[in-house]
Amino acid sequence: MDMETPGLKFHFALTAEQVVSPSESDCPRRSLGFDESTPFETKLKVLDKVGIMVMHNGDRKHGIDLPAILQSVPDCLVRVGEGMFDDASFDPAWGKDFLIQSLEMHKAIVKDVSRLYTENTVHPWPNLRPENMAQKLLIEVEHGLRNIMLMPPCLLDAPAYWEAIAAVLPQAEAMVRGKGQ
Repeated sequence: MDMETPGLKFHFALTAEQVVSPSESDCPRRSLGFDESTPFETKLKVLDKVGIMVMHNGDRKHGIDLPAILQSVPDCLVRVGEGMFDDASFDPAWGKDFLIQSLEMHKAIVKDVSRLYTENTVHPWPNLRPENMAQKLLIEVEHGLRNIMLMPPCLLDAPAYWEAIAAVLPQAEAMVRGKGQ
């Protein structure tokens, strides 16, 4: 499920594992109508684009060679800013600083910000308060990201999170207008 607002695109993260084996999850997920008898090739067709989820501050020191990946897979999407999945890591000022530091490092490596996706995971569910997820979204938009990735799909059935996101959308859209799309 994707939705779009002026200058921002929202996406739900589905990993290959979630598509291929939805019954093996730790969170209720949409099965997309697949079961164990569905051919693997059919399941893979729902994966729109190939992408990599880059760990917090992940780079060559961690075995993640983004320049090589981007050269080998030219349209690869890069999900950045990993970390701060819960209130304990996001609430302190250092949590926000670490998020920004990681985002900026990955932006410098990838350069094409249109290929970058935010990292808005709540894990373990629901240990990141809705208002913190919304604040995280604002930080990411403020730092130039326009593709918003939401995870886990538990969010599909979590009205408090959607209300928090809706509450900050005017501010996020103003940031986009102020910096250009």
